[in-house]
Amino acid sequence: VAHYSWVQRSGPHPVTGAGLSVPIRAGDFWIYNCRTAEWARGLHVYPATLERLVSAHFSNGYRRAWIYTSRENLPSQRGILRVGFHLEE
Repeated sequence: VAHYSWVQRSGPHPVTGAGLSVPIRAGDFWIYNCRTAEWARGLHVYPATLERLVSAHFSNGYRRAWIYTSRENLPSQRGILRVGFHLEE
């Protein structure tokens, strides 16, 4: 496996590292716990996966995607921004 990402479409979404739980609104989905294998890093597998997830969900009527990472995880931030997500603090 080169990469995996989880998606949640309903219920409360736990942002464990921040000690939060955020209710998922109608039309929203959350992408989380993403991991790219060491050997696949730098090959843009992560942004390609994010693009496919967002495209598939928008095609199925979802209107907003949420994703997060730590402030220190610069490679993840670059991949997220490459796909077109906007920073919200």
